[in-house]
Amino acid sequence: MFKALKFSFVALISIFVIACSGKKSGETTEEAPAAAEMVEEKDASSLVDGTYAFDTENSKVNWHATKITGEHNGTVDLSEGSFTVSNGSISSGTIQLDLNSIYVIDLEGKEEMQTKLTNHLKSADFFNVELSPVATLEITSVEKSAEADATHTLNGTLTIKEIKKEVAIPATISQEGDAIKTSAKFKLDRTKWDMMFHSGFEQWGDKTINDEFDVEFDLTASKTAM
Repeated sequence: MFKALKFSFVALISIFVIACSGKKSGETTEEAPAAAEMVEEKDASSLVDGTYAFDTENSKVNWHATKITGEHNGTVDLSEGSFTVSNGSISSGTIQLDLNSIYVIDLEGKEEMQTKLTNHLKSADFFNVELSPVATLEITSVEKSAEADATHTLNGTLTIKEIKKEVAIPATISQEGDAIKTSAKFKLDRTKWDMMFHSGFEQWGDKTINDEFDVEFDLTASKTAM
């Protein structure tokens, strides 16, 4: 009988210890903040509703073009633009570039060559700024991106030389206080906008200029007062 009581007592203690060890008060408290953090992170991916105007002074647009025998790079100024954010995401927007501001960086210090190339880029062979001094990107929709180097895809229409073409631009978009930061790096095919100068190796050989050129921008848009 003593042995039986001893066994029962030990069993009772064991059950009590197991029950206590399975009910750590810290576990429930620790899991709650983790869940809260997940919610906060998800909310952080949303943008604050409103209208945002681009800061032309703190926005940069760069270009890089290549040919068989070399390459050139430069900048173009952002003239104006805006985003409209509804329900936490960009619903529409406009980005306008001043094509008269085309600048060639790699020929700095070579004024004659720099002026010659700049004037050629502004001519009818390329951007034809006399006909159309502004390039306009009308954003029609923005969706989340599955690409590793982009958070979103900007879908819209790019107008150059009065020619409209649909584009899909991978971009990284984030909210920083009352500003939206947008960065992107993508390629455009100049022939889609009737820039055919020295296009096609079979015809031009080592004078060929590649059809695709790179565009890279870092834009800042600030929330406007209601």
